[in-house]
Amino acid sequence: MDRLGAIIQSIQFAPDFDQAMRLPAVLDFVGVSKSTWYARLNPRSKTFDSRAPQPFKLGPSPNSPSVWWRSAVMAYLKVCASPQAWV
Repeated sequence: MDRLGAIIQSIQFAPDFDQAMRLPAVLDFVGVSKSTWYARLNPRSKTFDSRAPQPFKLGPSPNSPSVWWRSAVMAYLKVCASPQAWV
């Protein structure tokens, strides 16, 4: 019981857990179309943005959905919104 209590207490004071976001949620956050977003992720595209967060798969299958960490998407938006980003 003491171990369980210690685990519960450590979770209560832990920082918020990050969330995995699927593509529709990412597009809502970033405010661009699907093709524009994927162009920013493609190094061969003229609109490639190396600062854009890369997706990862939720499972080993090629059919597993791609997701992005919410914190990485938010950090990307903050960088894009900063005045120094376009200088």
